[in-house]
This record gives sequence, structure tokens and C-alpha cells, in this order.
Amino acid sequence: MYSKGATAKRLIQTQEALGLTNAAIAKELGVSSHGWSQYRTGDRTIPHTVIVGLKERFGIPADWILAGDASGLPQRIYAQIRAAA
Repeated sequence: MYSKGATAKRLIQTQEALGLTNAAIAKELGVSSHGWSQYRTGDRTIPHTVIVGLKERFGIPADWILAGDASGLPQRIYAQIRAAA
């Protein structure tokens, strides 16, 4: 089941694993830093364009962002997330 709070947590984990600042990831995804911050806090629902951008730019699958299924994550990202947990 989709949870905005759980999705926000996975966005934070993903960003940290990528080693990018809010400004850097927002720029890569073509959104404002403020908008990205709102996705990270769960104040706004992440739009599909950003989910697609995460896949196209970084290989992050929608299954991870929306449902927590880590099976499709790039190994490097998965290892970073696991190490931080």
C-alpha cells in the first residue's frame, strides 16, 4: 500500500545514497529545491515526472520509491541504503 510518509523516507534514503544535496538532485530532476524538499517531507505527493526522472537519471525504479521493493535498485545504491539503516 502507498504511504506518502514511507515514500518520503525512501526519497531521503535514495538521495543520501546518491550523495547529492537537495539543490543538486532537484536540478538533475528539473524541479525546484523547495519542491524537492516538499517531496522529501511528504508535504507534497511526488509527481510521476520526478519518478520517471529518478529512473532515467539514476536507475532508481518506481517500485522502490512507491512500494519499497528494493529488488530493482542498482547494487551500489542498495548497499548504501543497507549500510545506513
